[in-house]
Amino acid sequence: MKLIRAIAIDDEADSLSILSILLKKYCSNVQLVAQTTSPTEGILLIQKHQPDLVFLDISMPTMNGFELLQSLDYKYFEVIFTTAHDEYAIQAFKIGAVHYLLKPIDRMELLGAVNRVAQKLQQDQTGDINQLLQKIVSLRKPKIAIPTTRGIEMVNVDEIIYCEANSNYTVVYFHTTKKVVTKTLKEVEQQVQSYNFLRVHHSFLINLDHLKNYIKVEGFVEMSNGSKVSVSRSRKNDLMQFLNGME
Repeated sequence: MKLIRAIAIDDEADSLSILSILLKKYCSNVQLVAQTTSPTEGILLIQKHQPDLVFLDISMPTMNGFELLQSLDYKYFEVIFTTAHDEYAIQAFKIGAVHYLLKPIDRMELLGAVNRVAQKLQQDQTGDINQLLQKIVSLRKPKIAIPTTRGIEMVNVDEIIYCEANSNYTVVYFHTTKKVVTKTLKEVEQQVQSYNFLRVHHSFLINLDHLKNYIKVEGFVEMSNGSKVSVSRSRKNDLMQFLNGME
């Protein structure tokens, strides 16, 4: 039997303790390699341990479970959502998250969810987190966690107008402000790939929801905050394909 390496993320320490006890008692095929009450620490733990399975609370005050998934670079694992609220469980089910548990967690439901995950892993199948996120986007106003020089900040994706590469950093532009992100533009692009963003230049990534005009002759786009962003020749066709699809 393959050992399932798991991480548990829940803002309630008691819930983590109960889950840990249930796993030890009834799910000998699950090894809980890490657990945390902090969503931001959870992101780091997932990146560090690269688990097979994540037990993820949906309702957390600083960053909910869906927003946490949207903020990840590593996305090759199964998810079992945990929640004390029926409406969240129903929403999770509707967007295709088959594995979810209502609190207080029932041992038989836990066994059933873990067994379904084990079967998928045995067949070398892992959850398509990106596909799941695309469905989430249509239901929620998404936020992502971005690492800045001051720490990790939560920002509304739809408030990002465009991003500009700056060596190993990225400058993220909003309507009247900007933030320096300690990630490359490629890494930021991977983080927002589930949203309506397009790379129009080696140095620029734009939010298509904020696109106002494309000045073809001069080779730039005008954004909703009045900024003009260059479009490279190699990326022009991608932009045209998007614009033609809107006609």
